[in-house]
Amino acid sequence: MTLSGLFRRLPVFIGSLPAAAFVLGFSSEPLEAANLAPHRAVYSLKIGQARAGSSFVDARGAMTLIMEKSCDGWILEQTMTMDLSTAEGDTLKQKMNFSGLESLDGGNYRFAADNDIDEKKSQINGKARAGSDGKPGEVNYKLPEAKTISLPEKTLFPVGHTSWLIDRAIAGDRQAPSHVFDGADGGGPQEVVAFIGPLAAPEAVPSKDQLGALVKRPGWNVRLAFYQMDSQDAEPEYEAEIMQLDNGVARRMVLDYREFTVILELEKIEAINPPSC
Repeated sequence: MTLSGLFRRLPVFIGSLPAAAFVLGFSSEPLEAANLAPHRAVYSLKIGQARAGSSFVDARGAMTLIMEKSCDGWILEQTMTMDLSTAEGDTLKQKMNFSGLESLDGGNYRFAADNDIDEKKSQINGKARAGSDGKPGEVNYKLPEAKTISLPEKTLFPVGHTSWLIDRAIAGDRQAPSHVFDGADGGGPQEVVAFIGPLAAPEAVPSKDQLGALVKRPGWNVRLAFYQMDSQDAEPEYEAEIMQLDNGVARRMVLDYREFTVILELEKIEAINPPSC
């Protein structure tokens, strides 16, 4: 995998629900359809496992995810820093700033990214619309170069994918394939296959007591495999394992880049109040 590939498509597992609507208990009653909680979350980043032959022996950094609901859509912001250390003692510094605006109906999406990988800067900017009525969707890039990409009709954008995935988990599905586009790397959509574990009660979901009500929720351990569209490769490009709570909060993430894994642990989280529209 190229160095730039390390910043490909971190899944966005955040969403929108008024703080007053949080239910802290867990019962045998069926969960309702996904209600996502607007929030700001800070994650620590460290290396999990460096496999034999890996170019990197350590990784340190942090990630901040912000999701706000406006009267028109979902506002996404993601900042990630990661310093990768090699066996030779070199350090490769990476920073990504990503923002997106997804319409409430999931039909339209705008995105922008500023990436700095070992002092090599790049910018991404564009917009997309989802397909409908049997017609494909479309992505229009402005940066790094003007181009147009077709999207399969049922392609999901980040918030829509999060909500859809939680709905599949609530329905009891154990495998959920989809097409997803976020524009974070200037490429096209990906095929994403989710493997969903059994529902875990709040007390079975590891968390820090000081994180508060947002993490005292039931959830599922979800394994995501990311493939290039129409790829014949049996191995995914990369994978992510996520403790996904039913309110959209990602309690913990493990990103698997084949050569090594990175662990993202939730350190701070706060609710963001929705607007009065």
